[in-house]
Amino acid sequence: MIVLPPRLRVRYTRVGRVRFISQRDTARIFERAMRRLHAPVKYSEGFSPHPILSFSAALPTGGASEAEYLDVRFDAAEVTDERFEVGESSDDSLRAFGQALTEVLPVGMVVTGAVELDGSELSLQEAVACMRWEVDVRASEPPAIDVRIANLMAAAEVVVERQRKGRPVVDNIRENIAVMESDATPEGARITVDLLTHPRGVRLSELLTALGSDIELLRATRTHQWIDQHGERHEPVAVGTFAVVTPPALSEMDSALTRSSSREREQHEQRTD
Repeated sequence: MIVLPPRLRVRYTRVGRVRFISQRDTARIFERAMRRLHAPVKYSEGFSPHPILSFSAALPTGGASEAEYLDVRFDAAEVTDERFEVGESSDDSLRAFGQALTEVLPVGMVVTGAVELDGSELSLQEAVACMRWEVDVRASEPPAIDVRIANLMAAAEVVVERQRKGRPVVDNIRENIAVMESDATPEGARITVDLLTHPRGVRLSELLTALGSDIELLRATRTHQWIDQHGERHEPVAVGTFAVVTPPALSEMDSALTRSSSREREQHEQRTD
């Protein structure tokens, strides 16, 4: 029997052909996978109940990922299959659930970790403070990619125009680019970039446009998403971790992250008003 905790955080990959599906389709895939498993997923209340699944920041269509996350809630009242029970779980049960879930997911989506949550954690979209991308590109004109990156990182501002609430606004995305470097490849260059997510994230398309209109995106992979605690990075779920004990980093930093996120949003809104 697989004993599931009331709340679970799952890490999974999204590579290969499934990188071309939308975030909404990803949600549908997991809803269908849970139904196929007869997993006792908790449903929302109201006129149109739906499974309570929460995802990390959406991938752009075509982007691959080695570090996607999903929070899911289970309910003993929803148990319809004798293989499952909701209660005091174990590492072995979480590993077995990860294997079972992988078997009903499309090729390219593999569960690589799962940890129990206690309900005090921030949502994934609030908690994740930084993500790393590996981006393969080529440029049709000079200067070289490494020169462009050096110029961008030395700039005080990198301005992009966005739409917000139906009107154009100008944002400086330089403060969201923590680290960016490149290595030459036979096709062009591979850019490794760490992007901060607060107060607002940066789209890859915006970053590449800032590097030059002639930049061609070949492929992009999100390799990490991190929660920040006192200047140290922690993954929401490490690869290969199947544990019923919530990592201390998740519970200890909640209040600090909440205060920090609120303060950053207020400061950003004051700058853009």
